[in-house]
Amino acid sequence: MIYYIVWDLVFQNQLQGWVCGMGIEGDGRSGFVVRTTDGGSTWDKVPSGPIETYYSLHFLPDYRSGWAVGDGGVIATTSDGGTTWTTEQIPETHRTLLDVFFLDNSLGWVGGEYGTILKYSASITPVLLNHDEAPRQYHLFQNYPNPFNPTTRIEYALPVNSTVSLRVYNMLGQLVATLFDAEPQSAGYKEVEFDASSLPSGLYFYQLSAKSVNGIETQDLGFNHVRKMLLVK
Repeated sequence: MIYYIVWDLVFQNQLQGWVCGMGIEGDGRSGFVVRTTDGGSTWDKVPSGPIETYYSLHFLPDYRSGWAVGDGGVIATTSDGGTTWTTEQIPETHRTLLDVFFLDNSLGWVGGEYGTILKYSASITPVLLNHDEAPRQYHLFQNYPNPFNPTTRIEYALPVNSTVSLRVYNMLGQLVATLFDAEPQSAGYKEVEFDASSLPSGLYFYQLSAKSVNGIETQDLGFNHVRKMLLVK
């Protein structure tokens, strides 16, 4: 059974509209964009690329040009009213993108977590707000690039000094790489490169486990989060 979480919806009129969000089935998660042409009585899923969650949709007034943004710095675009979508991982960021707005096909803005703002014009201009401040909570970002071959970057945030374990598993749940094993690290934004040269193509999962070295407040409960990444050789 698939459990759906809806994050945004846009309607052109009383019949035609779109919804984006995340579908959860077992331990798997996948972003989706669905379309209705009968006022929401039925919905058709449209191809929207490999991403864990889509958070925001925006269409121009003609409702043919549209954008959807989500995890890992991914933006999906359509030029045929949402019938088909193409995805692009923005080189300037791999943070989660939470909102999108375009004035026309050549000028728009995208906002995301940790003060990320991207302006689209002739090129993509990134702006990071308050990025020098310490993170307020633990967070594991989507790897970039994704899909990748054979290296990718994994970023995470530590709000306090912590012991950190970062491990990679295959689809069978077998441990294939240990990047950190209970390593003490200072608070801040961290990044590590993962080299999968010795691994076959396929879907992998990376898990961050972190715990405050001071055991302060609720941080002593620890943090655990898993994300998926795709190796394509």
